[in-house]
Amino acid sequence: MRRRQFLRILAVTGCAAVAGCAAGDNSLALVRRSGRLRVGLDASFPPFEAVAPEGNIVGLDADLASYVASALGVQPEWHNIAYDGLYDALAARQVDMLASALPSDPLRTRDVSYSQPYFYDGVVLIGEPGAPLAAKLADVTGRLAVEMGSESAALARRLVRRAEVIEMMSEADVMAAVAGAKADWGLVGLVSACAHAETSGSFVIGVQLTQVPYCLVTRAQDKALSQAVSAALESILASAAWQACRRKWLGAKC
Repeated sequence: MRRRQFLRILAVTGCAAVAGCAAGDNSLALVRRSGRLRVGLDASFPPFEAVAPEGNIVGLDADLASYVASALGVQPEWHNIAYDGLYDALAARQVDMLASALPSDPLRTRDVSYSQPYFYDGVVLIGEPGAPLAAKLADVTGRLAVEMGSESAALARRLVRRAEVIEMMSEADVMAAVAGAKADWGLVGLVSACAHAETSGSFVIGVQLTQVPYCLVTRAQDKALSQAVSAALESILASAAWQACRRKWLGAKC
């Protein structure tokens, strides 16, 4: 029922539905003619993309790409590609779109088109349940755990004024330290915090200190396809189905 309702919301049909389709650009027509949207991803980053025990591709990005394909009236076709080969595969026209938790990169905009962000990852402050979470790192006191050599450690060196910074080997160690009261606070990635908080509830997630926008990626010259993807994504992000999808893969706390 939810899927049928979702597809009604995502009625994106024909180039006329996409403002500014470039004359002579047949990128959208080719996808529709083939009946498939070839999606490149690196299925090694759960909960965004992973290979299920049955062998199928699952995750937040997989669901999102399926919604986009449905909006275009085609089926998704998965291409599992190593992360450092994704952009090459797109340039070589082995795939039509990338959906693999890819942050927008200003240095690539001559060659690719980034959609609006569908998720903002980044570093978050975590603390024990019931603890009043500080609004900024400069206000944190006590013991602050960070992963050694990470962006979190760099933020702590730059912004922490009153806390004792404890460096640990991994984000898992940081979260365990906060959960076990060996640290009062921790800095970890939002996705890691979401997954751990959903399963254990042993800490709360506070302020997000950095933002890394994840976007869908198409070739810059494929303007008709890029605009159709953007139009579909706008409808998807405004839908209740997308909120349910986020809760499914990231948990209710995120």
